[in-house]
Amino acid sequence: MEHSVQIDSTEYELRLDHVSNLPFYKSSKKYFDRQKPDVVAVNKVDDGDHSSLEEDADKYKEQLEAVFFKLKESKSYRRTVRSISISCITAATPLLSSLKQTAYLIDLDIVEDGIVALAEVEKSYKLETRTTEVGIPCKRLLDTVTVKCGHCSNLSFLTIRASPPDQHTLQTPPFSPFPRFINLETINPNTKRARITVNDLMAIDCLVLGAGQEVGKSCVVVTINGKKIMFDCGMHMGHENLLRYPDFSLISKSGDFDSVLDCIVITHFHLDHIGALPYFTEVCGYNGPIYMTYPTKALAPIMLEDFRKVLEDRKENKYFTNEHILSCMKKVTAIDLKQTVQVDKDLQIRAYYAGHVLGAAMVYASVGDAAMVYTGDYNMTPDRHLGAAQIDRLQLDLVITESTYANTYRDSKYVREREFLKAIHKCVANGGKVLIPTFALGRAQELCILLHDYWERMNLKVPIYFSTGLTIQANLYYKALINWTSQKVKDTFASRNAFDFINARNFDHKLLDAPGPCVLFATPGMITGGFSLKAFTHWAPCETNLVTLPGYCAVGTVGHKLTSKDKPKKVYVGNDTHIDVRCQIHQLAFSPHTDAKGIIDLVKFLSPKNVMLVHGEKPNMDKLKGIIESELGISCSIPANTETVSFPSTNFIKADASNTFIKSSLTPNFKFLKDENTEMSTLQVRDERVTEGILMNQKGQKVMILHQNELLTMVGTEKTEVEFAYCFSLDSRSLKNISSISEEVNASDDNSIIRILNTKLSNEVAEFGVNDCVGCIEVNSFRLVLCKNDKCPHRVSSGGSNSTESSERMFFCCKWSIVDKDLAWRVISVMKNMDTSVVDSVMADV
Repeated sequence: MEHSVQIDSTEYELRLDHVSNLPFYKSSKKYFDRQKPDVVAVNKVDDGDHSSLEEDADKYKEQLEAVFFKLKESKSYRRTVRSISISCITAATPLLSSLKQTAYLIDLDIVEDGIVALAEVEKSYKLETRTTEVGIPCKRLLDTVTVKCGHCSNLSFLTIRASPPDQHTLQTPPFSPFPRFINLETINPNTKRARITVNDLMAIDCLVLGAGQEVGKSCVVVTINGKKIMFDCGMHMGHENLLRYPDFSLISKSGDFDSVLDCIVITHFHLDHIGALPYFTEVCGYNGPIYMTYPTKALAPIMLEDFRKVLEDRKENKYFTNEHILSCMKKVTAIDLKQTVQVDKDLQIRAYYAGHVLGAAMVYASVGDAAMVYTGDYNMTPDRHLGAAQIDRLQLDLVITESTYANTYRDSKYVREREFLKAIHKCVANGGKVLIPTFALGRAQELCILLHDYWERMNLKVPIYFSTGLTIQANLYYKALINWTSQKVKDTFASRNAFDFINARNFDHKLLDAPGPCVLFATPGMITGGFSLKAFTHWAPCETNLVTLPGYCAVGTVGHKLTSKDKPKKVYVGNDTHIDVRCQIHQLAFSPHTDAKGIIDLVKFLSPKNVMLVHGEKPNMDKLKGIIESELGISCSIPANTETVSFPSTNFIKADASNTFIKSSLTPNFKFLKDENTEMSTLQVRDERVTEGILMNQKGQKVMILHQNELLTMVGTEKTEVEFAYCFSLDSRSLKNISSISEEVNASDDNSIIRILNTKLSNEVAEFGVNDCVGCIEVNSFRLVLCKNDKCPHRVSSGGSNSTESSERMFFCCKWSIVDKDLAWRVISVMKNMDTSVVDSVMADV
């Protein structure tokens, strides 16, 4: 490369030589090789000879300052650095004056021999050659390493200001307890595109509507960079009224859910994850995007219709109808595993295999560079018909994981299977009946495969039944969706379909009182109603019968009552009905949920910045939280229902920048830093450019960065500022008591009074810095003056004081902005505590 600059009669040439043998070049060679910077060496040209720049820098002092001020005056200085350490001014002068749009460098250091060295760069920094967008992770606000690009301005900073209260025009960022700052990294004036780093601007907010410290009605609404996603929309199987559904009013008081939610994602077809969806769409009126996998969309109507019939039998059909189910499922968009779905221009979702049941998925969601995973229910170990959960290693701000078995470490699966088969075989051998309450999909297929193989191996003739034909219908779907099952099932599919259960048949209700042994799979799984409750009512009083519960039962269900430490002799159903329990009760952990080890393994693999536990019981969740925080060093939260938890994030967003804002951000603000004892050769030049603007996030439109004056014009309003005022009195004798100066307090001497107050407040609120101005005291925006206006509108009456007391009182009027509200009342409280008249009054009452 050949590029030269002439200052006075001296010409300087910028070259790519004299660098290959230098230590800094070797250590940074990968950056040079990849980026090919425009300038790595500076030589002076003198009569055709190239010599290094080692001359006395003082002679160039005037030229250097002239160059800087000329650039500042012309406002054409496009390329600056946040801090330039100049040890060789002769090298700096031509370099800085020529690199307007051609350089591609990082934090320049110009050393004695004229070599431009790269500052120390961490491996995580990402540079893209010759692009208009360069991104780096934000370390700390206002302390970020500057990255420069060929067509970009320098680093600038934005602060978010309060937007006017026009909800139809603007969608202001959601409330967050974290500082709302954004860092403008690059601007391309040609395309008017900007890339910004959001530093704790829009924290990931999680509103837990269900499954918070409990199992049931899973529903979490996550706000990530202004995008709202509802993960699951389930019902609680232990409730019999509207409490079974999440409180959707917490999302929108007006019921306008379409304008609030960007999408709903359902992880699988279990009712505690999808049971409230028809109610939410058809009764509450949500019509936005809904996503689930193909198997979930196919099997969910079966589960919902089965539950609707249970409600109909109970005469509780007020929640949703069959038409509601069909209409709801028409609104669903089915997705494949690992298919990236672009919900809108910013929000992406992607499903990963979760095991658990057919079609179950973990969901990855990202907006910009902020990303999270919602696991739903998952299993980290394969079973007889499904594989183990699989997910890519991702960069995540948050993982929301189920914790059903947060304190359980399971033994061998084969040991559990032997115990299960042994208990059933013993019961039927003694002529008893076996009731296996289970949901129609998932665990039913797993146990059917197990029993089918055992029946054939033992040549047993005892009939196996499915209630109401539901599971047989489900098995047809399993055959059609064979590609979603385990590899073993797929490998043997050609020779034998694992879901062809030749020993199983439909159960006729007349067989409930028939003699002889049998095995019955009946729904629902927690014995909350339906045929499983009917069969339990008939068979529980007989000692030879067996009820085996293969999975988790939620609190409030009959199944949960049966699994208590002391076996109940009676189980109450409703207010008046009870069932005598003499049968055997057997519970085994055949649940398709992962155990504590599986949860820890997943969190360790994904290594997110934060973890949130849902879908579990609090005592067990507390223990798992302790392990995650102590052993993995990851922050963990376990919110209850209706609670909102916020997690900080640093994210990249692309935004359009207005012309006014670009002009304001490109205006340089040079500052020469030079101590009196500093040599000119060590002069430091900073471009302290801090630009304030507004980040406008309007639904359905591009994110915009505006100058704050533009926003006022856009919404047709004027700039306003809320100010608070308060006028109160103090006894002048109080000031005499606290006076630390020798002069006598004179009520007519305002300066004397102000000095005494300044002394007192400087001790009480020293951390804020108390300023003693002429006739007033200022602490941040708080301003206090002596009030001589008897008709002050802000004055608070001092009560029934006599004339003598009134003559001893003096009034103080103070004003402050809303940001200093707490500070203001703290100062006022300090002053009121000085009032001796108040103390004397209290003592008199005593």
